[in-house]
Amino acid sequence: MVEIERELVLMAQRVLDVNRYMVLGTLDTDGSPRLSPVRYTRNGYRDLYWASAYRSHHSGNIAARPLIRIVIYDSTAKNDQGEGVYLEAKAGVVSEEQLPTVCAGLGSRPTVTRHPAPADFSGTSPMRLYHAQVLSCEVHVSRFHPILG
Repeated sequence: MVEIERELVLMAQRVLDVNRYMVLGTLDTDGSPRLSPVRYTRNGYRDLYWASAYRSHHSGNIAARPLIRIVIYDSTAKNDQGEGVYLEAKAGVVSEEQLPTVCAGLGSRPTVTRHPAPADFSGTSPMRLYHAQVLSCEVHVSRFHPILG
């Protein structure tokens, strides 16, 4: 059992390491799901960050209902060879007080192409930096996985 759990953890980490886009699932006021692809970066495996316009549909949903779902997967994988993760998370805007620290930390991430500045996500900028704290994770396992399939 320990070997299986270890393989699942490694798979989840691999998915988060190699992918750059996630599908963000939020809820509309009527309970309908809203799905939005966003480019993300991470700090460890429990903290995901992305930039979005604060007036975007999904940003409004997060402001009203911060519990979200996320799916991350490799859409180029061959049939029955894909790996993916399903995450439950609590999301929100990174506060202006936290922006300098968070931006400095994200600027050192290898997946970040440009060092973000707090001004990019505050004041009159239409963009805000969002954070999702992962609460739970499930792993998609292909039926052809050598250990778990």
